[in-house]
Amino acid sequence: MTQVLLLRGINVGGHGKLPMSLLKQALIAAGAERPETYIQSGNAVFAGDVDLETILEEVEARAGFSPEAVIIEAEEFLRMVAANPFSEAVSDPKSLHLFFLSEPSLATAADLAAASADHEGAILQGPVLYLHTPDYLSGSELASKLDRVLGVRSTGRNWRTVEKLAMMVESRR
Repeated sequence: MTQVLLLRGINVGGHGKLPMSLLKQALIAAGAERPETYIQSGNAVFAGDVDLETILEEVEARAGFSPEAVIIEAEEFLRMVAANPFSEAVSDPKSLHLFFLSEPSLATAADLAAASADHEGAILQGPVLYLHTPDYLSGSELASKLDRVLGVRSTGRNWRTVEKLAMMVESRR
């Protein structure tokens, strides 16, 4: 089984420092096979049926902290990518973000619309929120209050990162 690991708040503004070499070591110690990371923000693809709690224990043993994280089975991740409702935004990958939820949200479309700017689009589909922000994430009204609106924690990735992770998953098929 292939899985995708997404850590929240890694190597951002001097906080949550975690070299990807340490993340790979933690994944191997947790039982993951052939771990591969992408950029320095805590993205990994690996083989094996390894649970998130074990991975986070290994990260804490090496880095001294346990970050928030989401783990997604590879086929589910690919379904999320394919279900992107903002196909017109993929040509500008910095304007499209997927936020992966730590648990189900009870937020409604009306909740998201009320918290968004008129030019933003936000669609919640199960464990992922698709956010199209033509003014990019820094110009988004919803992004800064997303966890509060959703009522759960999430970790976001721009479309470029999502596509790269999908390619990494596909290469393992």
